[in-house]
Amino acid sequence: MPEKLPLNVLLTKKCNARCRFCVEETNERTTDRLNWQEFALKINSMIGRKEVTDVLLLGGEPLYFPGIIDLVRALEVSPIITTNGHRLAHNPKFLHDFKILPLQALNISIEHYDPKKRDLLARTSLYENDEIVAAVKQLPFPVRINCLLLKGCIDSVGEISKMAEFAAATGAKELKIGEVTARNPQIHDFLNPEIIAFNHSHYVEIPDPVFRLKCHELGGTHFWKEIAGVKVYFNSPPDYAQAGGRDKNGRHYHRVLFNDGQIGFSWRRADGLTNSI
Repeated sequence: MPEKLPLNVLLTKKCNARCRFCVEETNERTTDRLNWQEFALKINSMIGRKEVTDVLLLGGEPLYFPGIIDLVRALEVSPIITTNGHRLAHNPKFLHDFKILPLQALNISIEHYDPKKRDLLARTSLYENDEIVAAVKQLPFPVRINCLLLKGCIDSVGEISKMAEFAAATGAKELKIGEVTARNPQIHDFLNPEIIAFNHSHYVEIPDPVFRLKCHELGGTHFWKEIAGVKVYFNSPPDYAQAGGRDKNGRHYHRVLFNDGQIGFSWRRADGLTNSI
């Protein structure tokens, strides 16, 4: 019986933002080779072979992947999508079609409640607060806001509380706050050195020492507490992962389907790939 794992799908490397911390800003240039029909075939085949639990669609910016609406409709499970939310905030026709999709949940990466700080991090203007709030409030499926601990931005319990209050204003029920990733070049050996340098200089530890230890020892995402009606979670970066995307007990975290059609157990392509459907 194949190992049944979450499937992370890199639909595209293309993105409308140029975030200063982004782990997809890499020296290893994979190409966007698959169309939505080919992605659907591969994903559904893995579902049929009982290799997949949850399906998470990622980028780049997945909502600008051509055929994203058709892809979601074609999948045999309800996926989760992680997006920066730009297309939802600025395209009413797309939002109308998107909000009736059978999604399990939506994650929106919003790095700060202050639009000016957010735009500096993204190196582009994404949206005003009222635009993203109006869009999220129309969505019928669960929404989680994701952000990172970054020096000078979200870097204290007080700033986390303000971010939770902002998440509550959108109608989101959860906020996941992670340490910045890719500080360990042995794990992310394909990263642009500029990103590694930025992440080193802006690194902030999880401010609660009990949860910092828990996240670092166990990995994954763990509930901290509720603020303003929003459940706040902490997440540590995968710098503890062993080669091949395994934890310290030898278990795989997930499968990864890349935008060129290859499949691996790790975001490090050097850990091994297959073209198998």
